[in-house]
Amino acid sequence: MNFLKRKNTKGDKTYYYYDFGREKGQRPVTGIFVYTKPKDAIQKQHSIHALA
Repeated sequence: MNFLKRKNTKGDKTYYYYDFGREKGQRPVTGIFVYTKPKDAIQKQHSIHALA
């Protein structure tokens, strides 16, 4: 199992997911995301706590 990250279409968030294979349904999202360039202290704090 591999843990991977991917930016969304806007590029402002990075989502983390795990990889079981290359077929449909084998790369579920964990629900954890971080802000790529946080705009304020709240977004910055969220990114720190999400990766802790």
